[in-house]
Amino acid sequence: MRPFHLSLTLTHACNLACTYCCMGEHHARAMPQATAERALALAAEHAVDHTAGRLDVGFFGGEPLLAWDTLTSTAEKARRLTGVSTRLQVTTNATLVDGERAERLAALGVRTTVSIDGERASHDATRPRAGTGKKSSHDAVLRGVEALTKVGLFDDVVRVVSPGNVRSLRRDVAFLASLGPRTIHVAVAYEAPFGDADLEAWEAELRGLACDHVARYTRGGPRMPLFEDKIAAAVNGDLDVSQGCSVGRWNVAVAPSGRLYPCDKLVGEDGPKEASRVVGHLDDGIVPSRRLPRGTRAKECGTCAERPRCGSTCACANIAETSAPDLPGPTQCWHERVVARLSDEVGEVLFRGGDPRFSRWMRGEPEVRIEPKRRLPRVPS
Repeated sequence: MRPFHLSLTLTHACNLACTYCCMGEHHARAMPQATAERALALAAEHAVDHTAGRLDVGFFGGEPLLAWDTLTSTAEKARRLTGVSTRLQVTTNATLVDGERAERLAALGVRTTVSIDGERASHDATRPRAGTGKKSSHDAVLRGVEALTKVGLFDDVVRVVSPGNVRSLRRDVAFLASLGPRTIHVAVAYEAPFGDADLEAWEAELRGLACDHVARYTRGGPRMPLFEDKIAAAVNGDLDVSQGCSVGRWNVAVAPSGRLYPCDKLVGEDGPKEASRVVGHLDDGIVPSRRLPRGTRAKECGTCAERPRCGSTCACANIAETSAPDLPGPTQCWHERVVARLSDEVGEVLFRGGDPRFSRWMRGEPEVRIEPKRRLPRVPS
């Protein structure tokens, strides 16, 4: 059963000035400890009633480590919950992580997702320090990564694609792989204006990235859901339910104000322009009639061979490009189709090569040959 996911926006403040940030102006509003504890208690109650006691708690921002005391206190209380199986995770830029904090996160069992865009030039172009001068944050991130690695907490990294860094994607992912994370996620700033030249360069980078992933995977390198989720969906006939956007049905994001949103990426500045995204308040709970529509209403999606494994149900991505939660944009459609085609090629190479790790991952059994339930679909070039 899918766990219930609670995301706490601990603060709107941030010490970086990322060019593609979805949180708007980083004002200093922070979540009171009482609000965090109340949200945790209500989420735990919901998990017991609806998800067999399974609860995921994510700490988000801004930069959540700027609210360190609230983060650690809430994590402590989450660990003391009874009748609930809790997983904790923080999304951080890692600039504020040192050895002491890494050890504290490890003791609390808080897993990490680190946002880093690759080599120094790429990273500093999109993720400079806040304030005048746009100073580099790269060295500070790497120090944080080193501290997390020492305590076994360097789990996931996220590299965000935007027009300004699309041409270094392959090189940047190779750099990230060299740091030794378990998983590399590639996200997209769909609100950015990608031009035809950007898409052409992006496709070339993705093709190279697919080749690199095969080579790294067979050597025990990090996972890449960018390709692997598409492969699994092709074999199983659909995306796993845990990968689909529930738009507030199995997850809720809580802003410092106590307002409820269907996703942490939709909290933004938690102001007037986000009012249409609010689905409730801690005082009253989720209002079902305010939930955003789920799925896609684009007519073109109905006949697309990739619909069963397409990410176009992500309300955040859709809003970023078209302002509508159920309407994917042309850049996302293009990206989904290109990645699907390349994922088929990656899967075929790993399958025909009999890679044992690939077999274990796909079937959960050590020595099993993969027999796809249906022919892997092909997407026209």
